[in-house]
Amino acid sequence: MKLRNLLFALVAVLMVSSVVLAADMPQRSDIPDEYKWKPEHIYASIDDWEAAFSYLESKLDEIVAYKGTFAGENAMDPANSLIAYNKLTEELMPIVEKLWVYVMYNYHVDLSNSDWSGMQQRIQTLYIDFSSRMAWYDPEILRIPQETMHRY
Repeated sequence: MKLRNLLFALVAVLMVSSVVLAADMPQRSDIPDEYKWKPEHIYASIDDWEAAFSYLESKLDEIVAYKGTFAGENAMDPANSLIAYNKLTEELMPIVEKLWVYVMYNYHVDLSNSDWSGMQQRIQTLYIDFSSRMAWYDPEILRIPQETMHRY
């Protein structure tokens, strides 16, 4: 019984202290601009973010189109297919990262903002889709003999 009362008192103190500490925190609007991150350094507007998002979505099928072109029966020109795939992913990976960072920074500024919460869910879904469409890559690369890969 004493332990339960002690735990209850501890929880109550922690709850009150967190409310007091939160009340003392400055609002974002009170913080000088030089100490805030600048979302426009990543994307100038949400419309620019949406355009990049749409572009990435449009490229997802292109990633999967390379499946089976490095090794196996359908590998007609594996070296050039591998080069083309690498160029594609080198183009797309920075876009994925910028999309992710832009949303997550904005989302964490105000966790109660449902617009950013929705965008966070969208980018998470797209990231999962992007990653799952690339899941075939490692197993296929591992099927290429090392000597062959060196010749490429």
